Amino acid sequence: MNMARPRKDAPMNLFTSSELALAAGISLRNFNVLIEHGLAPPTDRDQSGKHSTRYWDQFGIGEMALTGALIRAGAELFTAARLSHVILDDFTSARGRLPSRLDMFLDKDYNDLHPKFPWTADAAEGNWADDDFWLHRTLRLYSDVYLPDTRLNGDMILEIADRRYVFTRIVYFGRIPNLGRVQPWGITDGNEPDVEYEIVGWERGREASLRHFSDLVDLSSMMDDPEKKTAAKELEDAWLKARRNALGLLRVNVSLAIRTAFDAIHESRAGDQSRRNQIEQRRASLNLEHELPKDHRGVPRS
Repeated sequence: MNMARPRKDAPMNLFTSSELALAAGISLRNFNVLIEHGLAPPTDRDQSGKHSTRYWDQFGIGEMALTGALIRAGAELFTAARLSHVILDDFTSARGRLPSRLDMFLDKDYNDLHPKFPWTADAAEGNWADDDFWLHRTLRLYSDVYLPDTRLNGDMILEIADRRYVFTRIVYFGRIPNLGRVQPWGITDGNEPDVEYEIVGWERGREASLRHFSDLVDLSSMMDDPEKKTAAKELEDAWLKARRNALGLLRVNVSLAIRTAFDAIHESRAGDQSRRNQIEQRRASLNLEHELPKDHRGVPRS
């Protein structure tokens, strides 16, 4: 599969279909199948002309990273893409982009220079505070703190129990305790995940749908109606019990998947640049040999 970087007229923080396929660890052919069935992330920009090109931004990378992680954990292509799209759309509308936790490399747990940045002054590129691509690039090129293929404090974990119940949790290890969380219906044990969605029709692939937990309870009148508050708590307990007794539990590290996707694209682009440099050096060498005078044996004189 040819993993080409964006054309020269595209910003570095936009990505081609080949790069989104790379982010998910799937073939370009399979990514094109997702496009044909309306299951690919929405494009950030379409450019037409002699060669029509689609580009995606960091949200597209996040969605395909989650898709790839779900596939690696055992989900089918269409189901993984459908679930990823709904989850990302819901998450970003309420809480912003999926957490890559690249910002943890600025924290004192991972950065010996804290509270200073782990890169030299003015080294950072682009709007790194709001765009994970630029933060990832800066960490990879201008610091020595980045750790590939490694879980981090604060990573977001997504779990699916028996292909039906979806949970998320932010995982901390070491010095940070798992504290109870206040919900509208009561306290959730700090050792339990957050209830998120119920999947309807997993086996239907692209037709699968998700129902958010908050849509199944009456949040608006819960404060004035103790019975509705109790019902919501009982529903949460039922979901958590289903998770504890699940026959199958699918688990993905969403944050690590996003970082790994950016790693794959970074390394692919670096490889492309290295190959271009080798070609240019070869061309220069050929031109030099052509221009040098030759001795009686036809060997270029130095």
